[in-house]
Amino acid sequence: MTKTYEALTHIKDVLCAARIAKSVAIGLEPEITGKDYPLIRIVPRRSTPRKGGGKIVEVLIYFGDKLSDYKGLELIYQKMAEVEDAVTSTIKAGHGWKAEHLDTVYDGDTLKAYKIAVARFKVVIG
Repeated sequence: MTKTYEALTHIKDVLCAARIAKSVAIGLEPEITGKDYPLIRIVPRRSTPRKGGGKIVEVLIYFGDKLSDYKGLELIYQKMAEVEDAVTSTIKAGHGWKAEHLDTVYDGDTLKAYKIAVARFKVVIG
């Protein structure tokens, strides 16, 4: 197992253990349905070598929920803020890597049935 995949599986394991989503997976599969929500998806985006060894991997953590489970946008934004805090406080470091939360972008109310956000992390490996 590569160090990058090891870091991704550790991130998945700690997010699963935190019990902040119904489904947690590596990758953003096309067949996501309403029964998968609330969800978290871990997606590596960019890998950059570091001088002196190791690498920096940009990792996107998608999280979201169904709007139909909430009475109004304010309640789902409250829940999304709680999930963002839980995700960013959970993902810190593992054996041979450490993570830094860079930013989070919300969907801007463009989706009719779901509320989605993506938190971007810099994961330094090695």
